[in-house]
This record gives sequence, structure tokens and C-alpha cells, in this order.
Amino acid sequence: MSPIWEPLLTGLIDYAGLFPPAALSMDQATSNYATYRSSNQHGYLARFILPYSRLAEWQASLGKQPSQPWPISLLVNEPAQLAEIPALNQHYQGWLIIDSAEIKAERLEQIAAIHAAQPADVTVFVEIPHDPDPSTLIAALRSTGLRAKLRTGGITAAAFPEPEHILRFLHACISNGVAFKATAGLHHPLRGEYHLTYATDSDQGWMYGYLNLLLASALLQTEAAHHDVLAALVEHDPSAIRFSQQTIDWRNWQFEADDVQAVRQSGLLAFGSCSFEEPINEFASFSEQPALAYGASN
Repeated sequence: MSPIWEPLLTGLIDYAGLFPPAALSMDQATSNYATYRSSNQHGYLARFILPYSRLAEWQASLGKQPSQPWPISLLVNEPAQLAEIPALNQHYQGWLIIDSAEIKAERLEQIAAIHAAQPADVTVFVEIPHDPDPSTLIAALRSTGLRAKLRTGGITAAAFPEPEHILRFLHACISNGVAFKATAGLHHPLRGEYHLTYATDSDQGWMYGYLNLLLASALLQTEAAHHDVLAALVEHDPSAIRFSQQTIDWRNWQFEADDVQAVRQSGLLAFGSCSFEEPINEFASFSEQPALAYGASN
């Protein structure tokens, strides 16, 4: 039987090295992703996040066709760009497979246009504002096959949503059966006060952890009380979470592999991070499983 961290971490991290706070050059970001793909931790890596406008630059950066096509999550600005994805997959055949796309929407008519343009076999994540109440927009995704996207932070303290706003978003997703991804500010397993950028003089602020989202989603799937879900979302005490080979224990709650797998399949599908090493290495230290650390031998 696989240890609990396999269903938790497998395919969890979409690499967003091109975006703040890392904001790497294309050459550095592609070099990093290629290295991560060949590492012992490649199973925890998912897609390379790439803006539509930088496709040609990405190909030039690689220089030669990779031995295996790169899985790409394409950031698009309008539904018409979504409709181009089958042609792009054909044009860049052997180089990439765009099987995921991300686009913003703030109105129901925008969601309808996105749904109309959604290509077959492409998972489309619709970034919906967490405020005002996103419940109507998320409910509109339910019968479309579209997924939701939640922005959980940024490079300023003001960019981080209030816990109740995140909880409202998660509740709408879980209650409507809409899986989601998250992005921004999720480099760490657990909530805490961290530097907001990599600058030496960076301000600090409270950031959410990806385990907070997973635990809160797991509790919502069990229809736990509001106060328990909120407590999981803002949990910042590492001693409150314990890992065994087969369970995650948080305070008075216990989650087995099936519970984690359910969240990963119908709740938190992935999160975007401009660092791959940081989330993995911190989890290895946090869970007392040093062999999971990037660069370590399994």
C-alpha cells in the first residue's frame, strides 16, 4: 500500500516559474522544469504554466524537441484562444501537450462563452474572484465540465483573501461538485508568516498553505461544522498535524488515503507555484520524511 503522501503529492504542483515572486526568465524556467522532470520527485510535478503569448519563445528556449512532450497549462485571455488549442497541439506536436488551460471570468455570460469554446480533452480552469460571493458563478460551472480556480495570495499582504472568503469559495466548489486549482502564495505546507517575495528586504505577511486547503476541502466533503473547516484553513501549528504511513491526523480528525484521494480527484486538483523545490522540501521536513526532499534519494 502506498504511503499517504503519494495520493497527497502526486501531480500536485503546476510549475509557474515565469510568474512572481520568482519571475524567472524563460530560459531559467524551462531549464528548471526540465531538471525537475528528470528528478526523483518528478511524480509530484504536473504542468508547466505558459502564457499563450509566449508559446514561440518557449519553443525557442527549449532549442530542440524534448524526448517526451511537455504537459502545458496555457494561460489565455479570451475564449477564442481556447478554441485554438487543438490546432496548437497539432502545430507543436512532439513538443507539448496542452491538456489544461486557465482563463478569468467575472460574469455568467463569460462562463457561457468559455464553455462554448472549450476544446474536447482540455481541462479548463476558470479563475473566479473570491469577492463578491462567487457561489453563483461556481454553480454555473457545475454542468459544463469547467473547473474553478482560486487565487489565494500575491506579493503584497493585501492580495491574500480573508479566510471566510476562501472558505466560501471552497464550500461552493465542494457543494456543487466542481473541482478546482489554486494559485499564488502557496509555497508552504501550512499557514504562517513568511516573506512575501524573495527580495532581501521583503515584507512579511500571513500566507496560506496547501495543506490548509486540502484539510479544509476534506472536511467539507464530510460536511463538517463550519468552525472545524475554518480552523483547518487557518491552522498554523505544525504539532497539530501528524503523518503516519497511512493517515493524516489533524487535531481530532483522521484522514486515510481514500479521503485524500477523494479530495485530489474532486476537490484540489493542483496548485500553481513559482517554486517546485520549496513546497516539496518543506513538506519533507514538516512530515519528517527527509527522503521526499528534492534531490534526495527515494
